[in-house]
Amino acid sequence: MKLTFSFLCLVALVGVHSETITADDVIRIGFLRAEAPDIRLDYFRNGMRALGYVEGRNLIIEQRWASGNFDELPRLARDLVNLKVDVIVTASTPAAAAASRATKTIPIVGRSLQTCPLSSPRSSGLP
Repeated sequence: MKLTFSFLCLVALVGVHSETITADDVIRIGFLRAEAPDIRLDYFRNGMRALGYVEGRNLIIEQRWASGNFDELPRLARDLVNLKVDVIVTASTPAAAAASRATKTIPIVGRSLQTCPLSSPRSSGLP
C-alpha cells in the first residue's frame, strides 16, 4: 500500500510532464496535511525511495501541516502553489479541498479521504 500511493503520485507527475520527466529530474512534491506530522510521511518517503526518488538527490518534499487548525489549510495550500510544486499530496478531505481551491493546474493526489456526508470529497467541492 505504501508503494502504491507513492506510485500514484508519480503517475500524476507523468500525466503532467509525460514528455519531459526522467528519473534524473528533481521533482518537488507538496505534502499538505490537516493534522500534525506522523509516520505516514516516512512511509511515503520509503515508497518514493523504492521507486528511485531520494530526497536531496532527485526529490524535494515541501511539507505543510495545519496541526488540526483547518483554517490554516488555504494559506498552506497557497504556499505550496507559490513554491511551484509538481504535485500536491493530501490525506484528508479538508486538505484536498483547500488544495483544489488554491490551484487548477497542479495535480492533487488524495489518500484516505473521508466518506461521511459532512466531509465527503463530493460535498467539499472536489471533482
